[in-house]
Amino acid sequence: MDTQVLHHGLCWAGSLGLANFLLERHTKRNPKGALARQVKNRFFDMPVHTYVVATSGQAFLQPTLWLLAYLTRDTSKAWWFGIQQQWYVGEFLAHSFGYFLQDAASHWDQSPLVLLHHVASSLAAYVLARGACWQGFLLTMAQIGELGSLSVQLYDLGFVSRRLARVALLWSSALPIAFSAAALLFGGEQIDRPDVPSGCMLALVLVMGIMRIRETPNLADDSTMLGLCHPVISTNGDLHLPDPECSSRPMSKRLGAATICVEASKRSSAQPDAKLHAVVVFSAACLGLL
Repeated sequence: MDTQVLHHGLCWAGSLGLANFLLERHTKRNPKGALARQVKNRFFDMPVHTYVVATSGQAFLQPTLWLLAYLTRDTSKAWWFGIQQQWYVGEFLAHSFGYFLQDAASHWDQSPLVLLHHVASSLAAYVLARGACWQGFLLTMAQIGELGSLSVQLYDLGFVSRRLARVALLWSSALPIAFSAAALLFGGEQIDRPDVPSGCMLALVLVMGIMRIRETPNLADDSTMLGLCHPVISTNGDLHLPDPECSSRPMSKRLGAATICVEASKRSSAQPDAKLHAVVVFSAACLGLL
């Protein structure tokens, strides 16, 4: 399966990278089109065309591959905590490997946390394909996490509310940690203990889950998310306009937003080097163990 992930993953990287290239070229030729619009005062704050490839995979391809893998599993053998050589599982991992690889390469100017997520996730897809157990469980945890990421991107595009995106990101990060801990603590002798690849992935579930939870307040990192009722300039120099919903909130919920905005900006600007260092160390450790 690792061969499928590597070879098909490179094909996915090339095709998805080409799709991103064509979308970017289209927006340059049509600078006033909908795809060229710059998302502002949200979470990722990228041009609309950069969301197309990611949301398509998260909303349609990955859930479909996960569902087909689950429905076509051999019920006489372990799936959740074992391993089955399924084409759908391999293609799920290959798509993840290719997508994260090409997105990190083509959008290197993204935030350190996003780059950290992409590098670690691309490596994780390949490592998981080499594991001998826990494959169905870890695949499911990855799918849960992707649904949380999808909700944030849909919020950026205006399809879901800020509150829904924040709740989805929080729970899609916390649940994999809770499920992993429960399986390790209460699984007993009924399930295989993790091998080195699956153990690395469980560690990644913990690390990335905690980091995503810590990023959840950043869904309230500007005036639109915090509910400011007056313009504010944050410490990074961005102008944040008033929240159109603030008039419907009690006055007590409108206070202190400016302070939160400034502090959140300080936190996010103070940690990128540590995050990048963490992914380098983790990646090197996983490769060394393999």
